Amino acid sequence: MPFYLLSEKSSLIESNRMLIEAAAAAKTPRLDLSIAPELVDMNIVSGPQEIVLALQHIPRCIEKLLGAIEFDFPIEADSGMCLEEEAWKKNPRYIKWFHAMASLECMPFFVRDKDIRLYMLAGDYLAEGKSGIGNKALYDGHYKYEVKSAAMFRVSRRLFDCCVQFMIYCHNTGFDPKLTILSMLADYTMPVHYADIYRQYKKEIMKYSAAWKTHGPVYRFRAA
Repeated sequence: MPFYLLSEKSSLIESNRMLIEAAAAAKTPRLDLSIAPELVDMNIVSGPQEIVLALQHIPRCIEKLLGAIEFDFPIEADSGMCLEEEAWKKNPRYIKWFHAMASLECMPFFVRDKDIRLYMLAGDYLAEGKSGIGNKALYDGHYKYEVKSAAMFRVSRRLFDCCVQFMIYCHNTGFDPKLTILSMLADYTMPVHYADIYRQYKKEIMKYSAAWKTHGPVYRFRAA
């Protein structure tokens, strides 16, 4: 049996089931989420998180929805006009909003945009303009993120924890997360390695008889 972050009795499972199953059944799985301006202003990130929490209870859809979530941001509620991607990607408000969403640590694995995944891991540094995070060019327009500043240790730790939590999220669901984690690690030059992640995962699951949400705003697996 998996270790669930969300109670099996939660109404969020059924309220999100149709959305999850429809997205997973599409030829190209994709979940488009339109985020109202006031949610960004108030730093409310629960909507996307609840989808991923409910998804754990529909394990056949997990693999389909990896990297499937995309976001757009209406200029005004119900206006039909959205901000250009370049505008919100450079706006500290949105960068901080994405970082807040990483209170569900496995969240980056379900987001399509590579920059957004970085914002989730390091948005507090990026929004303040003091991160020292840049792009290391590879080939044909491909690149890795390179952390050169004092943020290296903390962001590396966040990436490590993100991967460990994702492994626990997938535990006993029938989905092997190894290749997905290796793909995530390949986006960074940081010293985070799969062998260490797997070792920590094995250590962590030995402690569990159940898993529960931690106190406060952060979702994290922990021993009961």
